[in-house]
Amino acid sequence: MPVTFVKRSSLPVTRIGKAGSMSITISGNGQVSLSKLATEALKGAARVAIGFDAATGTVALYAPSPRIEKLLPKKEDWVTLRHAKKGVSDSFAGSAILRDKDTFGAHLYDFKASGNQTFAVAANEKEGCITFSLPKGKLTPKPVVPRKKKAAVPAAGAVAPAAPATDEPILEPA
Repeated sequence: MPVTFVKRSSLPVTRIGKAGSMSITISGNGQVSLSKLATEALKGAARVAIGFDAATGTVALYAPSPRIEKLLPKKEDWVTLRHAKKGVSDSFAGSAILRDKDTFGAHLYDFKASGNQTFAVAANEKEGCITFSLPKGKLTPKPVVPRKKKAAVPAAGAVAPAAPATDEPILEPA
C-alpha cells in the first residue's frame, strides 16, 4: 500500500490562542495597563518617562536611554512600572498623572466617567517609545454585565459528628 507522509515542516505554523495587539487600557480608577506587546516594545523597562504633545493629544512612554535620562536626571520624575505576577504585562497608577492640569491643560481625559477603555498603541523604534492618542473629555463607558451571585454550597465532609446519647452507658477502657 503506497503511503504519503505528511511533513510537518511543510505545514503552516500553528498558533495557540490569539495573537493580540499592542494596546494600553486605562481603567475607571486611573490604572494604566500595557498589553504584552506594548510591554515588549519597551524592552523590559522597569521605569518610563511620560511625554505629552498638546497639539495632537499624543501620550508617549519612553524607555530609559541616555538621551532621555539627560532630560530627566531625577529618579522621581520617572514612573515605575509594576510587572504582573502571573502575566507578562506592566502597569502603573496613572490617576494623578491624568489629572495634571499643568501637563494636559485643557486636554484632560475623564477616566472615571469613561470606565475601562482600550487605546491602540504605535511603537516608535527610532525614539525608543510607544505612543497613543488620548481623547479629550470622556468616552461612553462600555456596558458592564453584573455577575450573578453564586449560592453558598456547604463543603463536603463539613458535617459535625453526632453527640453520644445520654442514655447509653459509656465504657471506659480497662
